Amino acid sequence: MDKKTDSYCIIPELRIIVCSFSGKTEFRDIVNLFQRYSADKDFDNSFNIINDFRNATFLGFRYEVESFVPSFEDSLSNRGSKFDPIFMGILYDTPNQKFLFEEVTRKENSKYIKISLFQKIEPCLTWMKYTDPAHQDSIRESLHKLNHNK
Repeated sequence: MDKKTDSYCIIPELRIIVCSFSGKTEFRDIVNLFQRYSADKDFDNSFNIINDFRNATFLGFRYEVESFVPSFEDSLSNRGSKFDPIFMGILYDTPNQKFLFEEVTRKENSKYIKISLFQKIEPCLTWMKYTDPAHQDSIRESLHKLNHNK
């Protein structure tokens, strides 16, 4: 596996944040990336999020993931009730990755956030309601760049 990297891209016109992780990824790497993109001038807490872990070996514990989601959700709740929930698609490749995030998707879907797991980008984009082929291409291209420019 290549060296550990994490990166993100915000696509404001599509209201989405695309994140990619590779190598040995610890839970603190996810939190650190969240803090980095939250400080980005283009960040908006109503944007949808794709987290791609397919190139990562995730080193973490389920309790770490479960403890982070409520604090993340709190950051979304300050948007008020006029906003629809954001969609967070988690792309995974291994049974270990699925195991770590599976319970979270069952527990943490709420009025602020909807989380689902996918092995491929296409069903994730459809679930997130990105049905326009040009929008899907733009998101796929951004994710491809993140995954191959490390």
